[in-house]
Amino acid sequence: MHSEKEETHPKNDPNEKSSIVSIKYGDDKLEILDQALEESGFWKCLEEKFEISGKEKKDFEIAVKPNFMVLTAAEDLSNYTDTEMVVHLLKRFYDLGYRKLYVVESENVLGQWYGNRSVDAVAKAAGYKDDFYRISSLTRNAEPYHYRGILKEHFVGCVWKDADFRISFAKNKTHPAGTYTLTLKNIFGTTVYQNKYLDYHKHLEWDKCIIDMLDSFPVDFGIVDGYISSDGPFGFRGAKRPKLTKTVIAGANLIAVDWVGALKMGINPMRSRLMRKVVAKWGTPAYKVLGPTDIYKKWRKPPFFLPPFDDILEEWYAAHSFFTHCIMLPPDPEFPEPHAWFFKFIRAILFLHYPKKK
Repeated sequence: MHSEKEETHPKNDPNEKSSIVSIKYGDDKLEILDQALEESGFWKCLEEKFEISGKEKKDFEIAVKPNFMVLTAAEDLSNYTDTEMVVHLLKRFYDLGYRKLYVVESENVLGQWYGNRSVDAVAKAAGYKDDFYRISSLTRNAEPYHYRGILKEHFVGCVWKDADFRISFAKNKTHPAGTYTLTLKNIFGTTVYQNKYLDYHKHLEWDKCIIDMLDSFPVDFGIVDGYISSDGPFGFRGAKRPKLTKTVIAGANLIAVDWVGALKMGINPMRSRLMRKVVAKWGTPAYKVLGPTDIYKKWRKPPFFLPPFDDILEEWYAAHSFFTHCIMLPPDPEFPEPHAWFFKFIRAILFLHYPKKK
C-alpha cells in the first residue's frame, strides 16, 4: 500500500527547528504579518526547503492550513483565521513564482448539526475565491496511510501528505478541551474523518492523533492570527465580545510558538493536555522571543475545571455533541440548522446571541 520510505517514518522533531518566535503588534494586520514572517526567518526557511526539493517553483507544493471550519457566522472574525491575511501570504508566494498553492481543511462535527458544511462551502462563506490558489478538502481527497501511533491504519489528505512546505496558520483562541488552541491544535483539522467527536474524541484520543499527524507530516512553520481574538471558556467557537489584540506570532518551531502564545494569554502552557504530551515526546522548547511579551489586556482564561470536565464528557458522545451544539453561536442562513427554534431557545437562556446590528 505504501513505499518502504513511507513505512519507516523518519524521526521528526519540531524542537530541532529554529527557536526564534516573532511577536508583532500594530494597527495594520498585513503589515505586522509581513514583519513577523521576516523577523522569524520564514522566507529563509521556505527557500531552504525549496532548494532541498530540487523542484522548479511551479512544481513546489505549498499547503496552508488555516482554521475556518468552525465558522458559523462570517461577521464574527474572532473564530476563524483572517482570510485576507491567508490570501495575502498566498499572493506573496505567487509573486515569487510558486504555482501549486493550496488552502486545506477537513470537515468536522459541525456537519452533524448544520447543512451545507463542505469545505468548499465554508471556505466560500469565509471569503476564499479559489482563483490563483486551490481549496482542498482533506476529507474528500484522502488516501490510506500507515501511522506508527494511535491512528495505525488510517487516512491522510493527499495534498497535506504530498506538500513540500506545510504551514499551520492558526487563530488566537481559548478552548474548553485544550485550554488554548493555536498552531499545534490547528493540526487536528488535518485528520480526515468528519465526525471528529465520535471518531477522535470518543474512540481515540484527539491529542494523540495530533501527535501522529505532526510526527508523520511535519509542519514547517506556524503562524498565529491574533489580530482579533476570542477568549473565555468557549473561545474556540467565537465570542460575543471579541478581543482586538492586534498581534501576529510566527516561528518555525510550533511548540515554541504555542508556548509563547499561551504565555501571552497569561496561561501556563503546560495546562494544555496537548502541550504536556508534545513536551513528553519532543521536550520543552528553547526559544528566543522578538517582540512584546505582555499579556493581552483583560484576557479571560478558561476555568481550571473545564478541560477535565470536557475529557470526561467526551466519553459520552451524544452528551458531548449536544452540549457543544447548544453553546455554539447562531449560524448564518447558508448553514441551515435543523430544529433551530429549540437551539435558539437554549441560546437565549444562556445569553449566547449576537448583539443586534446597528
